[in-house]
Amino acid sequence: MNKKIFYVLAIAGIVLLGGCKQVCTVTGTITDELASTPGAAIVFTDMLTEQADTVQIVDGAFEYSCDANIDGCITVALVTDARIKNNNNTMFIPEAGTITINLNEPAIVEGGKHNKALFEFRDLLKQIQEEAVSQFEEARALPQEEAAVKMQEVRENYQTKVRELSDKTIDANPNGYLGFYALNNFVYDLSYEELKGYVEKMGDFTKNHPFIARQIAAGEAREATAEGKMFADFEGKTPAGEAIKLSDYVGQGKYVLVDFWASWCGPCKNEIKNTLLGVYDTYTDKGLVVLGVAVWERNGDNSASVATMEELGMKWDQIFMGDDKTPTDLYGISGIPQIILFGPDGTIVKRDLRGEELIKAVEEALTPVEETTE
Repeated sequence: MNKKIFYVLAIAGIVLLGGCKQVCTVTGTITDELASTPGAAIVFTDMLTEQADTVQIVDGAFEYSCDANIDGCITVALVTDARIKNNNNTMFIPEAGTITINLNEPAIVEGGKHNKALFEFRDLLKQIQEEAVSQFEEARALPQEEAAVKMQEVRENYQTKVRELSDKTIDANPNGYLGFYALNNFVYDLSYEELKGYVEKMGDFTKNHPFIARQIAAGEAREATAEGKMFADFEGKTPAGEAIKLSDYVGQGKYVLVDFWASWCGPCKNEIKNTLLGVYDTYTDKGLVVLGVAVWERNGDNSASVATMEELGMKWDQIFMGDDKTPTDLYGISGIPQIILFGPDGTIVKRDLRGEELIKAVEEALTPVEETTE
């Protein structure tokens, strides 16, 4: 064969092979009565990109194909003109080969080693959750003090089992969606250093995922605003609409207790009623400043904040943030209420304060250290 022709054919073969993508093919069945209603179709949605593809149901069957990618996860839902029905939170990892889905209740997904591992993990996780729920119900029937101790024991046991199961799954599947899915089950229980340790041993999918990036950023922010660090300033509005900064209160020579809250947040309102109102009445005459920061209000509308202030009898000053997430980003706040005690010079004394611990922190801060003489 002519060397030139052989060279051209070889290059063409490399191009063809290099451009060949592996495919995930889905074959499904559904006999749910909704499948025969007007507008009924099956929607496949990529959980990361939120791209949605719709396929039609023909005689109780449907087919779908996409590029194979173990980093991905796709949800499957039956959609009609009237409603969406995601049977049993049906999902699958689009690995190479054929995936079969029976979308009736309970939905069944079969095909591929990654999907087998995913559903084994979900089944074991469900067992742990059901066991914990049963134990909680038993604990509730006990006398109050005994119940509190038992429920804490159940909670800790549940967290330990979830962590152990997730650790095994991550070790076996550090790359792709499954490891990320397992990590999500206890990510909020991790310290910043622990989270970094997990992410370092996992694949690019987890390392580059926006959710993990946000958790890492929040961890960095918590480190920068940890106890002993100087406060980070931000600006908002007073209820009257005037510009106001945290530094108008913090770092001005007094202890300042700052409550990050929202009108829709039940735990926030409970903490205000059960703790903050009493702290305000008891300690403001002793030099404490109490300040609220209303965050995460729906549609950025703080009118509900005003209504809640009146409802609960909140007498202290407020900074309204609307939909501006700057304060919670600065302090790495992923849940509210978040209550922080600042020292007279602006140093963060304590954070994550609630209930009795909050009262104790304020009392200790405002109690002068008695001088001793030998």
